[in-house]
Amino acid sequence: MSDSFTFADVVIDFLRQLNIDRVFGVPGGSIEPFFNAVLRAQKRGEMQIVVSRHESGAAFMADGYARERGHFGVCCATTGPGITNLMTGVASAFVDRVPMLVITAQTPLAKFAKQSLQDSSRNGVDVVSMMGNCTKFTTLVSHPSQLVSKLIQAINTAQTIPRGPVHISIPSDILAQTCEHIPTLSVSNVLERSFSRVDLAGVAQLQSELKRAQRVAILVGADYDGEGAWLESLAERLNAAVLCAPAAKGQVNECSSRFVGVYGFAGHTSARAFIQGGHYDLLLCFGTRFCELSTNAWSPHLLNDKVVHIDANSGNFVQSPMARLHLLADYEALMPVLIEHVDALRADGYRWLGPGQEQAAQVNPYSKAVQHVPVLPQALFSWLANRLPQEARVHVDAGNAWAWATHYFQRAEASNRYRIAMGFGSMTWGIGSAIGSAFANPNVPHVCITGDGSYLMAGQEITVAQQYQLPLLMIILNDSVLGMVMHGQRMGGAERGGFELPRVNYAALAEAMGVRAMRVSSVIALQTLDIEALLSKEGPTVLDVQIDSSAMPPMGERVKGLTAVE
Repeated sequence: MSDSFTFADVVIDFLRQLNIDRVFGVPGGSIEPFFNAVLRAQKRGEMQIVVSRHESGAAFMADGYARERGHFGVCCATTGPGITNLMTGVASAFVDRVPMLVITAQTPLAKFAKQSLQDSSRNGVDVVSMMGNCTKFTTLVSHPSQLVSKLIQAINTAQTIPRGPVHISIPSDILAQTCEHIPTLSVSNVLERSFSRVDLAGVAQLQSELKRAQRVAILVGADYDGEGAWLESLAERLNAAVLCAPAAKGQVNECSSRFVGVYGFAGHTSARAFIQGGHYDLLLCFGTRFCELSTNAWSPHLLNDKVVHIDANSGNFVQSPMARLHLLADYEALMPVLIEHVDALRADGYRWLGPGQEQAAQVNPYSKAVQHVPVLPQALFSWLANRLPQEARVHVDAGNAWAWATHYFQRAEASNRYRIAMGFGSMTWGIGSAIGSAFANPNVPHVCITGDGSYLMAGQEITVAQQYQLPLLMIILNDSVLGMVMHGQRMGGAERGGFELPRVNYAALAEAMGVRAMRVSSVIALQTLDIEALLSKEGPTVLDVQIDSSAMPPMGERVKGLTAVE
């Protein structure tokens, strides 16, 4: 192998300076010069390549890595089908606003427009244009001199609010070309500075609104990325009820007496009654996108002039033109100022009425039918909420797990350890994301809760966790159906079918891959599990839980939304 410094090495050196220590991808064909550079860095102890079993898994792993590190993740793929396989994971990151650098290869420039194998240039399957629909920035490097400036632009764009994935396509001959003049890259010149923004006039206006209000409530959305402690402190000062969107559960203390419940998909009756009853004068909405799943399909009970929309992304204001006030600010700068203004009001004697005891979220550990076989999902998720350690990172995959987790997995954490991707709704996201998160922080336990439908799609990725002995508990909801499809058809009065899955012993399947596994078919068996011992073992564990397929998930509002025409 040559010791020469290539343009692929330039990319790796740049990532190393930005403290990126993992690249997720699948080798082969035109991406090999990039893999060569990663492997050279790996020999020096500077970088590690993680080979996923499918390119979509690589993107989901980069997503989970980014969420855990609070930084961008990196994934790569070869040209042609390698890129198209990657796209679902990239699209998921785009909708959920997760920063990610996507590096893909092209055939050598000289082969463009010559019907070469896997030609992905504009004369073949134009992946640069395709990526333009699911990234914030996409570009082709057509000359070595473009590489550094385009790389800098991509990274800045990925981390600028709203965050998201960016894509660079590099022909293999440019990746392999020797770099005669090694560029001097300085991280301080690359990363966009974080500017503190506070609309002081808007804060003053909000203070005036608070003077006129008797009762205030707080709604936390998926885009709120400030400290949960700030929200708790503000809610205490305002004597405010607290609600959250389904994807924001990790940002609130769900066991607090102030917590009214989750509003939106699979939310709580208490939260819906609170909003419909208008039990407040002002609703302070932090980082709320007002999307379908967080608004009960854009309910007018929520979307009215009681809303004060507070966000770091002005683009979210498009969804709230009815709001009484829009306040643009980054939360780190805003929250201390806002609390200071509320304290000033309190010093002047202002007080606000509380939410009322009758509005508290009524979700207690589900203890019915302990003898029930198979396991009731309600019981499983309540048990997990009580037994998983607070430091566990919990990744909930798309499907029925969404509904059960939203409604029954109540925690007092407020520290963003609950992870879910409800923007694009990609099945198998949780599997890859949990693995990527474990790579980012192997010192804490990571949990993925997924359905058997998702696991049949991407269960092979568990071998990545086994290969690297990652601290991962993979919980499979095994009911031999596509549960969300089956129950959606039943609730919506649709034709029945297409949801059946084969009966599979996933514990045996895992053991065949060399993965430790257990099978649970009753609540009694569940309660005898030593979850702490499972999480403390080296390497992954698969928990195959037989659940009752007839248990109806709390997703009636979602089914109504599917049949709505407006």
